[in-house]
Amino acid sequence: MASTNTRVLVVDDDPGIRQSFADFLEDLDFEVDVAEHGLQGLERFGQHKPDVVILDLRMPVMGGLELLQELKARNADTPLIVVSGTGRISDAVDALKLGAWDYLLKPVEDLSVLEHTVRQSVENARLRVENRRYQQQLESLVEERTKALAGANLRLKHLNERLRTIVNTTSTLSSWLDMREFGPRLLREFARNMDACGGSLYVVHEDRLQLLDTIDPGHAPEELPLPLPEGSLLGQAIATNQAVLVGDVRGGDAFAASGWQGYSDGSALIFPIADAGGNVAALLTLHNKKSPPFVEQDREIGMILSSYSCESLRAIRTFEALSQSERRFRELADLLPQSLCETDANGTITYANQQACVSFGYSAEELTERLTIDHLIEPVERTGENRGLVTFATDRNSGRECTEFRALRKNGTTFPVLVYATPITHGNEVTGLRVVAVDITVRKRQEQLILRQAHYDGLTGLPNRFLSLDRLSQLIKEARRTDEHVAVLFLDLDDFKRINDTLGHEVGDQLLIQASRRLRDTVRDADTIGRLGGDEFILMLGGLNGGLDAKAVAEHVLTNIRRPFLVDNHEMVLTASLGVSVFPEDGDTPAELLRKADTAMYHAKSEGRNTWYYFTSTMNDQVSRRLLLEQHLHGALGSGELEVWYQPVIELAGKHVIGFEALLRWNSPTLGAVSPMEFIPVAEQTGLIMQIGSHVLHESVSTLVKLRHDHDPRLRMAVNLSPRQFRDPDLPEQIRAVLRQRNLPGDALELEITEGVLLGGSVYTHEVLDSINQLGVSIAMDDFGTGYSSLSYLQKYPFDTLKIDRTFVSDLGDAARGARARELVNAAIVMAHGLGLKVIAEGVETREQMQMLEAQQCDYAQGYLLGRPQPYQALHTLFRDGVRQDAAHTHH
Repeated sequence: MASTNTRVLVVDDDPGIRQSFADFLEDLDFEVDVAEHGLQGLERFGQHKPDVVILDLRMPVMGGLELLQELKARNADTPLIVVSGTGRISDAVDALKLGAWDYLLKPVEDLSVLEHTVRQSVENARLRVENRRYQQQLESLVEERTKALAGANLRLKHLNERLRTIVNTTSTLSSWLDMREFGPRLLREFARNMDACGGSLYVVHEDRLQLLDTIDPGHAPEELPLPLPEGSLLGQAIATNQAVLVGDVRGGDAFAASGWQGYSDGSALIFPIADAGGNVAALLTLHNKKSPPFVEQDREIGMILSSYSCESLRAIRTFEALSQSERRFRELADLLPQSLCETDANGTITYANQQACVSFGYSAEELTERLTIDHLIEPVERTGENRGLVTFATDRNSGRECTEFRALRKNGTTFPVLVYATPITHGNEVTGLRVVAVDITVRKRQEQLILRQAHYDGLTGLPNRFLSLDRLSQLIKEARRTDEHVAVLFLDLDDFKRINDTLGHEVGDQLLIQASRRLRDTVRDADTIGRLGGDEFILMLGGLNGGLDAKAVAEHVLTNIRRPFLVDNHEMVLTASLGVSVFPEDGDTPAELLRKADTAMYHAKSEGRNTWYYFTSTMNDQVSRRLLLEQHLHGALGSGELEVWYQPVIELAGKHVIGFEALLRWNSPTLGAVSPMEFIPVAEQTGLIMQIGSHVLHESVSTLVKLRHDHDPRLRMAVNLSPRQFRDPDLPEQIRAVLRQRNLPGDALELEITEGVLLGGSVYTHEVLDSINQLGVSIAMDDFGTGYSSLSYLQKYPFDTLKIDRTFVSDLGDAARGARARELVNAAIVMAHGLGLKVIAEGVETREQMQMLEAQQCDYAQGYLLGRPQPYQALHTLFRDGVRQDAAHTHH
């Protein structure tokens, strides 16, 4: 399911979602087009003919349901994927009825679900088109062959009727169907009927007459050249196509003029034998030495026989053509990949082609000597509505009927066939049946495959999201009827991305397969397990007396997941986070229960993972808060609510400002001051971080230019880089363009990245960092000490600066933890200096902390003691008054 050249149209009035979907899909090599509302999406659809359409339901100008109707009317084969944040099952049902292929809920937390849905939809569309094309070709071929057979039968009927007339009138002559015996027998039949003593038969060619047979050898030459001499009797017969009578051979030299020899007395007759076109094909001569001689009456009788012989000649030619046509028909029929049979009025098979013998396992003799057509279908098909093929065909008046049967082979096995049956009629009487049977085993297998792909996960074999929600809907209906409870368990494997990034996706896939098997072994046979995508699974438990019944299952699931996995000699220990929602307490629709179980799962993640929680209203409030943040964040940048503030970075040795760190602040008119710890993750997940990050970069570089001009040309600016920004392949070029536009050297800028940016250690990570480093831009490792592999990152990547996390700095003056904190901070400084890195300590708030850092030879520091984050206008005071080192002045 390669994505190259696959075009995706994203229709959503939310620019963040459009951008995040477009970025994600373009990273996967899809060609992506976007539209802001349904009407624009309809226009883009007509312009670019996308392979997949992703659309929202709630949009201005034209809603998603109306757009679905329009798109389905234009191209029924284009996959339409609905993405909606309403979470109402009725929306999903309406969308699916109108032609949607799949339904995703906003927010799409794991974009691999989107990737899987798009790829699966493209593949299903391809299979559907291929299947339809194959069916059309098959039906067209069968119809063509059936028409050809019907035409051949009609022509054969006319020829048989004509031949029957000839046989009835010329029983003797018409029995000679072999051209090789026709000439000699014709000559002798004439001689016998005319009581002749001699004669000859010539075949007329274009340039000569060639002797075919003679009764009295020596009297006729082997060949006579054409044209014959003027006055020749043979030439006269050819020219007039009439019989010629010579009452007395001695009366003239007409025979001699033809090159004739030996006839010097008696009488003679010459008869032309014409072909179907009326052209003389042969000349027959008779000689009579007896008395009485040939007279006019003999000529007339001979003309009648000549006429009959002409008909016989035509019949022979027709029979030969018919035989050749029949041979071609049978050869063609044997080449057909379909089984073809003909029967008599009782259904007994009279003809079967080669494919019929192969398909049903009989020889041609077995099929045509003792079997009826109904012997070739399963016994159960001979009863009920169909009542066998003969009845099926003869009871209908359409001329060609098609239905599906289970065919029966000689060995007792069955297979599906599509049967076209046509009655053979003579007048108004049905005289037989013509049957074409198409083996549709492959088509059935493809239909089953398509059906399975539409409802089951291709990797684990578990029900997919669509089927899982359908199963959950059935459980809810049953629970309403029996007054029982249903529990929905939403499970997500912890840190699964790390497995894919470090060991590869093949190991990750095997791990998912093993995890799905463990989940199956954990629950009852009646319970349903589904894979929603990525490393997310859903367990649906029905028939519960109450929500507490799910507790034991949840704990058992987590225990089973914690057991070590063994994949390709890698032993791995995984944990999972699990959320539980219960019907009817937490909701009465599948979408609502799934959403709340998802919320509970994310709460388990935030509580340290490897645990589980029931859904509570508090969690719902947290989700509502996040949605509210997302809603207001979309307009915050354009309305000027987002500001860039700057915190000074101080050189500890000289106590002077060497630069600033750009920090983002949001003061919402509705929500008030919102912490970056709260809104940055929302911006990252929605994709808005790309716009926000670009704004921060341009704004902070512009500020640096002013500060360098007004105060110190050596000042530097540190800007934080999010993981999503880092994945942008154009990032190095954007940085280069910003520096060139502001005429700044690369060493004026420092980019701070966290461990999350570096997860995976791919070649791409090296390339981007090297490209940035080549610009002269410094790279800082932010929040050092909080990750599990920061030391390896320092060795692997081209870092210039290490920033010690504030949690270690804050413990420096603590009576209980101070000694250990000093050791850790000192070790980090010594290690960084050993690697040639500068060290910045974050969160310096007391003079005691600053003095300890100075004693440990830390290079730089920042914190409330030295200066709070401030807008650009307030920074001039810092340069005017100098750096304050008194904790009493932390308001700076």
